[in-house]
Amino acid sequence: MANITKISILQLDESSFEELYKLYATKMYRICYRETNDEDVSGNIVHNVFLSIWERRETLLLEKPEHFLTHATKIQILKYFRDSASQKQHMQNSLIDYNEADCSTQEEIYYNDLSDRVQKLVDLLPPQCRRVYLMRDQQGMDNAQIAGELGISMSAVKQHIGNALTFLRTHLAR
Repeated sequence: MANITKISILQLDESSFEELYKLYATKMYRICYRETNDEDVSGNIVHNVFLSIWERRETLLLEKPEHFLTHATKIQILKYFRDSASQKQHMQNSLIDYNEADCSTQEEIYYNDLSDRVQKLVDLLPPQCRRVYLMRDQQGMDNAQIAGELGISMSAVKQHIGNALTFLRTHLAR
């Protein structure tokens, strides 16, 4: 198979396959390296193209070997970039999921800590002030409902809530 570039390869045997490899492997490697800038990836792509040809040697018709090999190489480069992008996206998604899980755990810890601190501070409020604050914050009652329930004026309810919030802000800021 002296002039492999000008004849059709109807069926590859070992010697014609070696000839094909010697003639085109370097060119294919250069194409890969120019696109990927990675020696290992380039070598793997060339290897995979030739492996595919060898595995299909009994059914493959190579009328224009150089064109076929160049085209096959470019397709493999595209597959490499597609798979790399997909893998990168998968890793980013995994990292986001990990960070979200980590943040939600951390946020839960902060929330629980803050809740404990608030509860301890609420326990330090004067009894009537504490009662008004808890009716509003834990029971969801509005000022009119609290005033009616406790038999106090609306301004007294507002005063108790204001005092409670001032106390909590002051002590939580420390």
